[in-house]
Amino acid sequence: QQGTRWSGVLTSPGSQSLELSKQPISWPIASLQRGTLGTGQVQSAQLNSFYPGTAWEAHGNYGVEYDLTLPMRNPSSSPQTLDLRLESPIKSERKASGLRFIQPAQGPVFWRGNVTVKGIDAGGGRHTVHLVLRKGDPGQSLGRVSLAPGEQKNVRVQLIVPADITPVQVLTVVPVKQSES
Repeated sequence: QQGTRWSGVLTSPGSQSLELSKQPISWPIASLQRGTLGTGQVQSAQLNSFYPGTAWEAHGNYGVEYDLTLPMRNPSSSPQTLDLRLESPIKSERKASGLRFIQPAQGPVFWRGNVTVKGIDAGGGRHTVHLVLRKGDPGQSLGRVSLAPGEQKNVRVQLIVPADITPVQVLTVVPVKQSES
């Protein structure tokens, strides 16, 4: 494959920050030619090949190091609490009203690896979690971020895609209902 590191800042279109809403926001970390979750975006690094058209991007970025910054901003007039998750939704090519999961998640392991998050509320602002995700797994919390009205915080997510994953995985920011916080 071509490249071993992907650094990026995840913002709202046309903005310097990620404007948060009451709906979850997700970004594919590993998606395939036939598993883009309806986005049309293939998140697999280009492959080196001896002959044109012989390398199909279906590997899910094995070994790629992700370093993502989320400049989260609360544009509302009330406080917001957000939950960060790495999820393994059911693979689909159709655009749906949202990601689909299996409760309880079952079958083979689709992801096993560490994820480090900086800029969260607990643990001195840094937390590393070892995740094991199965097909259709909504994952577990990587950490929570609380924002006052108008406040902005930078959250950084770092991970290395394990060599034995089965795509699709997404990074998701989920608004927490006040009754859950």
